[in-house]
Amino acid sequence: MPAKPTKRGFKIWALADSNTGYICYTDVYTGKTDRPQGQLGEHVVKKCIEGADIVGQGYHVYVDNFFSSPKLFQDLFDNYQIAACGTVRKNRSGLPADFMLKHPVGIDNRGDMKFFQRKSISGVLWKDKKIVTAISTIHDHSRFEVQRLVQIDGQFDKADIPCPKIIVDYTKYMGGVDKADQYIQYYCFNQKTQKWYKRVFFKFLEILKYNAYRLFLLSPNHQTVGNSPAMTYLQFSRQIASSLIDEY
Repeated sequence: MPAKPTKRGFKIWALADSNTGYICYTDVYTGKTDRPQGQLGEHVVKKCIEGADIVGQGYHVYVDNFFSSPKLFQDLFDNYQIAACGTVRKNRSGLPADFMLKHPVGIDNRGDMKFFQRKSISGVLWKDKKIVTAISTIHDHSRFEVQRLVQIDGQFDKADIPCPKIIVDYTKYMGGVDKADQYIQYYCFNQKTQKWYKRVFFKFLEILKYNAYRLFLLSPNHQTVGNSPAMTYLQFSRQIASSLIDEY
C-alpha cells in the first residue's frame, strides 16, 4: 500500500492502543476471498473491533481515510456502541455535495473551516497547507488553535491558526499501529527465507515481544526507582534473547 510507512510485503490489519501502540488484535489479509461483498475498509474495522472484543464498551476508534466513511461510522455508533473519528476521502457517499468540491466555497485561507452535522456524525472541511476532510461521532464543532510556520513579508515565523478539535484529536491519537511498527523494525529478527509462512511467524513473534515490553513497562513490579531510566526496548530484547539461549 503506497501511502503506508511499510509499502511492500504481506498485509496484517491491526487494532492498537493509541497511547502505547499495544497491538490488541491482528488479522492477516489473504485477498478478496476472505471478506463478504462491500467495502474492504468497513469489513476490516468491524472485524478488528469484534476480534478485540470491545463491542458495546464505548471505546473511541481512530482510522485513516482508507477505512472511514459516514456509513461505517453511523453503523459503529448505532450497533457497536463505538464512536469513531478519521479523515475521509471526498468521494465517500453520505458527504454533503460542497464537501466533494475541489475548491469549496468559503475555504480560501489557512485556518478556514466549514462544519456539517448529519445524525450522529460531525464533519469538517479545514484548510491547512491543503484542504483536510474529517468526520467523527466523538466530537462536536469545537475549535482550537494550532501553531504553524507561516511566511510574512518574506520572513518565516510561528503563528496560531484556528483548527477544529476533530483534527487536533485525530493528529494526537492516530498512529498507534505505526508506533508499534516503528519499535518492531528497530530490532526485528529479519532472517531471509523463501517460505512466506516463516516470515509471518517471525512477524507475529516480534509483535508478541513488543506487547510484552509494553506490559512490562506498565507492571507495578517493574517500575523505575527515583530518577533511574526505564528499560529500553533494546535492553528488553537482549534480555529475552539471553534467557532463551542461556541453557544452550
